[in-house]
Amino acid sequence: MEEGKKTISENFFSLLDNLQSTSDGKKRDGFKERNETSKSNFKEKKYGTSTNRVVSGCDGSIEKETANTQCEEAGVKKRRNNNKTENCGRVSSINIRKNNDHQRNRFDNSERIQTIGKEFRKTSDGRQSLEYSNLNESSEDRHKHIQSRKSDKGCNIMGYKTLENLLTSDTSVILTTLASPRSGFQELLNSRPLRADLLMLIVCVLEKVKDSEIHHLKIQVFSQAFTPEFFDEIKRFAGLICIEDKPDRLKSIEAFFMNILYLFEMLINLFPSMMNEKLKSVMVTLRMSMKNAKDVQGLTVKECLFEQAKIITDQIESYIENSKKVEKEQQSDKGIENKVPNKFRDLPLIPVKDDFLSDKPFLRQNVVKGSYKDVEQYLDIQFRLLREDFIAPIRAGIYEYIENVSTPHMKRKYTSVKIYPKVQFQYPYKSRDTFGFLINFDCDKKLPRNINWEWNKRFMVGNLLLFSNDHFQTFYLATVVERDLKHLQQRMLCVTFIPGTEVPDYIFEPGVFFVMAESEVYYEAYRHVLAALKLMTESNFPMKQYIVDVDTACFPPVYLVNKSTYKISGFNVNVLEEESWPSPNELSLNPSQHQAFKSALTNDFVVIQYLVDLG
Repeated sequence: MEEGKKTISENFFSLLDNLQSTSDGKKRDGFKERNETSKSNFKEKKYGTSTNRVVSGCDGSIEKETANTQCEEAGVKKRRNNNKTENCGRVSSINIRKNNDHQRNRFDNSERIQTIGKEFRKTSDGRQSLEYSNLNESSEDRHKHIQSRKSDKGCNIMGYKTLENLLTSDTSVILTTLASPRSGFQELLNSRPLRADLLMLIVCVLEKVKDSEIHHLKIQVFSQAFTPEFFDEIKRFAGLICIEDKPDRLKSIEAFFMNILYLFEMLINLFPSMMNEKLKSVMVTLRMSMKNAKDVQGLTVKECLFEQAKIITDQIESYIENSKKVEKEQQSDKGIENKVPNKFRDLPLIPVKDDFLSDKPFLRQNVVKGSYKDVEQYLDIQFRLLREDFIAPIRAGIYEYIENVSTPHMKRKYTSVKIYPKVQFQYPYKSRDTFGFLINFDCDKKLPRNINWEWNKRFMVGNLLLFSNDHFQTFYLATVVERDLKHLQQRMLCVTFIPGTEVPDYIFEPGVFFVMAESEVYYEAYRHVLAALKLMTESNFPMKQYIVDVDTACFPPVYLVNKSTYKISGFNVNVLEEESWPSPNELSLNPSQHQAFKSALTNDFVVIQYLVDLG
């Protein structure tokens, strides 16, 4: 019975030890204290009789019994320690297995991710190879293409699906989307090289909007699309059509030929400057590709497309030939330009003696075909022509006077100047803030007495006058300061000399008379324009793209960008939309007036011919 109790107690303590080893640190300590208390209480109950026996029994039996008890307790402790060691080892092995499983799972996941990445890259590379298999691109070219699909500005490049969706959209939506800087269309055009399917889709989308009436957006989109680099892409694709073997793409080749020819036909009318050697080279390659597609690959290419391609090529060649002729003429004029006696900025605004002594003043030929070389050439040509336009009538009138002065009956009327043969300076005179001289312009009393000076165009303020007392071998320049009606009725006029004129001291002496010539060409109008031309440079010249570069593509005014709807004769009109405009009858205009009015409001540069019925 005692042995059975001991066995039960030993198992009980072993169970407590196992529980103790599986708990955490804090619980293990707390549980251990409770366990020790329980064991001590149990020992007191179990071994209480033995203690009594030790007190009352004989000495030999007591020592023997005590020794046995101590041996039993030592055995229990030994077994307990063994169980603890075994349990700790079991827990450690479990933890090690868990750690090993966790590391193995992490390694397996990492290896699985790497494998998936490799398969993804492998699939992507395979797809790129498939896309470029018909273009015979090298792996290096495909890598450059993949890199080019990333925009430097961080803007997403327009993709195939977006372009495909645009085909079903309205032309206004297409143009608005393509013109938007955030659409990614420009980034798509800049990517090199363009895939064959993307190139054909771009051409198809552009062909759809070629007849749009939203001209400013159409011009913007086509000017940014058809760059020399894009022409190179078209030429490259046309050259590779002969090796194309994909059935689905071969079916769309004829549609590509038709679309690109329609676009080129529109381009040479909208942008004549695009008819150059590059476009000619593209057309040569395109025509060869069309012939090869029909004869070798057996594709259906209509005969009308060949005729259209020939017409476009002939137009380009004719334009290039004419351009070369103009360039040759300009080259022949370089000898004259190199002999320019002075710069136009050094020429005085007023005429000088040399302007009247020379029968053939130096003039540069105006450019009537093609563009000017630069702004400076334009300014030089226009300044000299405009100055001569003002001086030539005065020169002709003075020559006529000199030839007639020696005749017995000198006439008083001349073609381009008014001659006053007997003029005398009276005295200095201050008119408003200007100091001048009062003159008598009709000392011989030859002018009609019934001149209506209020409405007569003689002596307009600012007009040029020439004074001479030696038949214009020398002369002095002056302008009209004041047109006072009381003075005019008395044949008096206030004039002032041009700054820099050396006035002779004898002008006020009695008996000194001058011949005065008045130009019928109004000097003041020319003076302001000539002065403005001198102030212009390459940096501040207005409308250079139209006037100097002769660019025929016009854009709407800048002020219409933020607001394009205005009230016109009671109608709210979006001036950039053709459908929004009222009819000529609603605006009380005839068709020509209506068109001129629209052109003036929708273009930042327009030349309108004067209409007699415009009022």
